[in-house]
Amino acid sequence: MHVRSLPATTLVEMRFGSSQLHEAVASLRALQGAGDGRHARWAAWARPRLRDVDLSRLLALVPPRGHLADALMPAAAVGRPLAEATALVAATGAAALEADVRLLADQGSEHEAVLAAAARSPEDFARAVAEDLERYWAATLAPLEQRLERLVRADLEWRTRRFAEGGPAAVLGSLHERLRLTADGAALSTICRAPAPSERGLLLVPTVFAWPDLLVRDVAGEPLTLCYGPRGVRAAWLPDPAAPSSLGPLLGETRAGLLAALSLPSTTASLARAAGIAPSTASEHLRTLADAGLVTRSRRGRLVLYARSARADDWLASLGG
Repeated sequence: MHVRSLPATTLVEMRFGSSQLHEAVASLRALQGAGDGRHARWAAWARPRLRDVDLSRLLALVPPRGHLADALMPAAAVGRPLAEATALVAATGAAALEADVRLLADQGSEHEAVLAAAARSPEDFARAVAEDLERYWAATLAPLEQRLERLVRADLEWRTRRFAEGGPAAVLGSLHERLRLTADGAALSTICRAPAPSERGLLLVPTVFAWPDLLVRDVAGEPLTLCYGPRGVRAAWLPDPAAPSSLGPLLGETRAGLLAALSLPSTTASLARAAGIAPSTASEHLRTLADAGLVTRSRRGRLVLYARSARADDWLASLGG
């Protein structure tokens, strides 16, 4: 590991964003067993859906460990829909892709023939990779889009609030063990040798499939990008718990079901869809639960997220939920 110093000026220029493209790229590592099996349940579900999808180019660019192609995760893709993000990948310049291919080949690859094809015709290869990413997303991640979005959105809401209250230190202190605060900024442990420090800012991208690792993208002229596991990621592939049988008589079956479903922060609309009730009905029940101190409300722009309170978690645990 190499250690890179991040000056306070870089931390002050911190910004947050989400990216379906970054999520897709990170998931390719999980598909190959990275993450010590933490995404094994998803991988077992995803592999049969990929029988007719050619993954050779994507796996060559995203090995299970070591360097992965920087060209697949441009900073400009953050905040963009997948179609716009893959268009950026398709437009990757030859020099950028060739640099990735050299690094991947130098670290040893099981896909030498694919990397050789990329070196021969980088522009055509980039366009094919962009199409591969869209097919891969449709097969393995589009069905889970709401679940991934809930985790990411809740993390962004929490960290932006923390940043407003306590500045960079309040956000970075709990981001990842490879990032630690120092007296004059922060120190980041990286696999690759750290380049000379630059003043390009810091881009934080909560990415479910980055967990338990920290994916670092450090490209000249772009923000230093860190893809980290969002809060609550440990429950990403667990089914929503059922309400304890003793909870229904106390709260009513509908409220008990809503409380059990709030294992992750959710909007009124998503909870209403899951429960099969009208949004107005869900809103009324959530208001009652909030008045009782069992759920909390937080606002992010026009969005209101509901989450179980610590009191509710303790209560459910005592009831066997």
